[in-house]
Amino acid sequence: MSMFKKSKAKETKKVEPAKKPAAAKKPAAKKPAAKKPEPTNIYYLSARFDGKNRDGWEIKRGNAAKVTAVTKTKEEAKEKVKQLAKNSEATVIIYKLDGKIEETYKISKK
Repeated sequence: MSMFKKSKAKETKKVEPAKKPAAAKKPAAKKPAAKKPEPTNIYYLSARFDGKNRDGWEIKRGNAAKVTAVTKTKEEAKEKVKQLAKNSEATVIIYKLDGKIEETYKISKK
């Protein structure tokens, strides 16, 4: 036997710096779902222009992006608005050729 005893190497543990407690995360605020604009019962009747020439009359409803109807004459447009709004109360705004409001009236539900 040898005079020297074999010593076991001491295991060294790596000491990691103490972690800071994680800040409590706040739940992300939920964004409200994008709502589609509700259709309004307002009809706009105005002259339709093709470049510089007048090309009939157009009817547009509330927040609609597209024109609802196109007619040749103003009288036809008024009749068409009455047909469109016959089942609900609606407000009709009629514009002159120069863009100023000529007339505003309400159609009551029948």
